Amino acid sequence: MLEWVDWFNNRCLLAPIGNIPPAEAEPRYYTILDDTPNGRII
Repeated sequence: MLEWVDWFNNRCLLAPIGNIPPAEAEPRYYTILDDTPNGRII
């Protein structure tokens, strides 16, 4: 099970988030969230 979680988080490329793994998308999301007024993404 942990091998699948590692694969999904670090090597699985997801098209809806720009063909990058979730572990790479999460810091980008929070960076964008921090840069937006009131913490809202429209």
